[in-house]
Amino acid sequence: SMQASKSRLFCGTFELLGSISRKFPSKFTNDRATELRNKMMTTIQSYYKDDKVPVSLVLIAGAIKGLSDHLENFTPKDDAQFNEILYECMTKFSNPNEHPDKSSDSNRVAYRNMLILISLHGHLVDEYLFKNFQRWQKVFVQWLSSKTYDDKNAGVLSMQTFHTQIAS
Repeated sequence: SMQASKSRLFCGTFELLGSISRKFPSKFTNDRATELRNKMMTTIQSYYKDDKVPVSLVLIAGAIKGLSDHLENFTPKDDAQFNEILYECMTKFSNPNEHPDKSSDSNRVAYRNMLILISLHGHLVDEYLFKNFQRWQKVFVQWLSSKTYDDKNAGVLSMQTFHTQIAS
């Protein structure tokens, strides 16, 4: 369908822009980097904040992957509001079992991408992870008990970051 094609196009666009900002940060002004980061965050949030417009999990997967790459060079410094929103996004996309109607194998990519984002950037939200450590421990254990390698790997990486943050 046309909607699915658009979602794949925007997914690829977010992934490409995230990759460029990771590999070639000098190509982005601070304003453009902030604008891109905000667009990715707004897209991720739109999935659970805007009931009127159905947003594809394919698009969300691309926005999460793009954001993860983007944050390698463009992490806001001491931005409590950003960290709070990021944590909210992490929570919403960490456990596909909380959304059984949306947990098909193809839709798990968005959740898996979020776990990889947590493994790379969990330090930004360490206080939130610590406050809710029991929830996160359960979520990561669920991923570790998955039948697929990709799910288990994302679970291992994010759990390592989680335990490192808790320990420090």
